[in-house]
Amino acid sequence: MISTSIALVGNENPMCRYIACAGVFYDSMQLVQAFGRLRTYMRISTGMIYFAAHEKLSAARILEDEHRLTRLVNEKLVSYADVLNFKATMTSGGVHQWHMNAYHGQVGCALKILSSSFGKIRTNCGACPFCRNIPITTTQSEAATRIANERRNEQSTERVLARLALTCLVCKKDCCRGLPILKTGQINNLLENVGCCFPMAYCYQCGVSRHKRAECCDKSYMYRTACCECWVFKNVPGYVRHEKTECQVKGRLRRLLSDYYIRFKVVGSFKDYLEGIYTSSSTFCEFIYSIDVKYNNK
Repeated sequence: MISTSIALVGNENPMCRYIACAGVFYDSMQLVQAFGRLRTYMRISTGMIYFAAHEKLSAARILEDEHRLTRLVNEKLVSYADVLNFKATMTSGGVHQWHMNAYHGQVGCALKILSSSFGKIRTNCGACPFCRNIPITTTQSEAATRIANERRNEQSTERVLARLALTCLVCKKDCCRGLPILKTGQINNLLENVGCCFPMAYCYQCGVSRHKRAECCDKSYMYRTACCECWVFKNVPGYVRHEKTECQVKGRLRRLLSDYYIRFKVVGSFKDYLEGIYTSSSTFCEFIYSIDVKYNNK
């Protein structure tokens, strides 16, 4: 999503993971608002916000900052004792200075500096060199780490899908299909005939409560990217091309997704949760790695 006004308008595109803002904002509050354009469910490990700004602030912006301060002082809304705080939060110069500090990386954690300008104390972000207390990481080493993580996630995906083809990872029973298959004449003794650890009283998709499927999620973002029956993302390691009636992992992956959502108390709606998983094959493999770890499938 690239726009010169993205910080001033909403963004509800569920596929968005990157936001690029062109130009310097008028104050730090707009800068904070820009971060908010990347919604909570979009903030996965690959989510990023880019700011493109010239190295020098225009003379017009500098003059506008001065006029704004003068007007507020004349109206006795601020005093000259507030100049430093005013410049940090209410001027284009403050935003531009924050941009340059973050770009050169010589002052400190950019998020801590932004928070402190509003009088807030922020804990370590855990991402920048200052908070990690290590030397500046080179792009080459970061790329190598990313490639290694992707390979690890792909191996986990292949391993988990292989196990799901043999057994349900929630109840550990080979006979369990994960989800019940409701057909006329099969409702009686369904659990005994088909085998299922899924609570019959709950939603067939999210397993949280009883409601209509449309109120849960429509799964339109899965169209042509994942099997509509077993929800396996196509073209990932371990996926086997099959017809709808011959799903290799049956309903076990779907059961696993609902169980994970409930057991680990995922924040947000089930729809947002699924959209984060099925954004791409990379996000799918990254999630399956967490499944591999938390369900002790190694």
